[in-house]
Amino acid sequence: MSEDIIRPFEEKMVSSALLEIPRNTYQRGLNPERVKRISHSFDERIANEPAVILPAASRRR
Repeated sequence: MSEDIIRPFEEKMVSSALLEIPRNTYQRGLNPERVKRISHSFDERIANEPAVILPAASRRR
């Protein structure tokens, strides 16, 4: 059914290794005061818990 859709563009893939983009165009600059504020208030007890995934055979018991 998706073959019936007419798109006004052509989809192509480009390897990200071929892109030449200056860092400052896609990543904000480092703000040491902001980093200090975030790290000071960080509490590892409220970070996401590690996930434990058991094999299917263990779950059936």
